[in-house]
Amino acid sequence: VEKVVRQGMELVPEGELVVCTVLFSDIRGFTKLSKGMPPRDVVGLLNEYFEQMVEVVFSYGGTLDKFMGDGLMAVWGTPVQSSTDAFFAAKAADQMRQVLDNVVNKDRLARGEEPLFAGFGIATGHVVAGGIGGARRQDFTVIGDPVNLASRLCNQAVAGQVLVCEETQKACLEDGVNFKALPAITIKGIEYPVKVFDMPTTVSVSGGD
Repeated sequence: VEKVVRQGMELVPEGELVVCTVLFSDIRGFTKLSKGMPPRDVVGLLNEYFEQMVEVVFSYGGTLDKFMGDGLMAVWGTPVQSSTDAFFAAKAADQMRQVLDNVVNKDRLARGEEPLFAGFGIATGHVVAGGIGGARRQDFTVIGDPVNLASRLCNQAVAGQVLVCEETQKACLEDGVNFKALPAITIKGIEYPVKVFDMPTTVSVSGGD
């Protein structure tokens, strides 16, 4: 909000076509993990996890779009655009899995609890950003193929893996991020095989942050 006000931008309720990067993440095996847990303990687990993940999103300039059960969606590129949106989304995903291991799971293991594992998906492209809802309540969000693709990639990712689309990989080339090309995969709702890239455990860059 501060950035929007400072730069004199106007949020268009009917939607605006923009290029942005979308990140999805969710906990692997959460249904099995939470089965039989008292509801209060489930809420506590999620709040502990999200507290750390959201701080990472904000620290890399992302906007938290929504929580979805044990998952979250974050975007870079709306309402404020930058040439580094894809790069910072990738950096955020890498930092999120490190924080999960080094902070959240460290505390959980110290309490004798099972560690958490998460998968991540990132996609870049044109979306429509704007207010969705009715006269009494609207949420600012993004709609478009990159949103669906990021969600599908997140579903495909194994525990600790960050999968990105070709557009995200290309957008990060100038920042020197090293990705590993994987075989193209078939994703529901997309008629052609999708090129997928895996991000190493620690993002390797040629320059600074």
